[in-house]
Amino acid sequence: MTHRLAVSVLLLPSFAVPLDAQARDRHGFWLSVGAGGGSARVSCDSCRIRSWRGLDFAVALGATPNPHVRVGVDWRYSARYVSDTVPLLQAYNAVASYYPRRHGGPFVEGGLGLARYSSSAHTILNLGQGFGTSVSVGWEVEAGQHLLLKPQVSYVYGAVVTLCAPHGAPVATGWKQRLISFEVRLLPR
Repeated sequence: MTHRLAVSVLLLPSFAVPLDAQARDRHGFWLSVGAGGGSARVSCDSCRIRSWRGLDFAVALGATPNPHVRVGVDWRYSARYVSDTVPLLQAYNAVASYYPRRHGGPFVEGGLGLARYSSSAHTILNLGQGFGTSVSVGWEVEAGQHLLLKPQVSYVYGAVVTLCAPHGAPVATGWKQRLISFEVRLLPR
């Protein structure tokens, strides 16, 4: 009996997690904002493939069911500012992230939702929406007691299918958009 008690007392520290490490574990509500750059590529049945580089922005929020999983919603958009027309790719996704570590380190994220495309020159010229999906990989880095940085690479796909003019007439069919984005997100904790 005393032998078991002595072994238990000796092994107890190996199972304990320091209090400061527990405080750093992912938990509760979260909100992140991000910015970066990316390369977009669009195609359709009646047009040739077009690609451009642009600015990317994102806002996401959600909950943390456990220190290894975050779930939420993500809104991101990529815009290219040129003199006469502004193409804008957007994605609205439900997302889930998996982190192998309880705090910090690598993560992988997947999302499903809605993809939108619009172009404008002072007014909307073309607009369409359809199924969208995204996949991201990155690394969560502590940047202070109350801030995390999340550099990440994302692939965002959208099957908008039909692009329409403001009056509703189709201007393109088979519309697909792809975006590879390099961004850094800020995550207060």
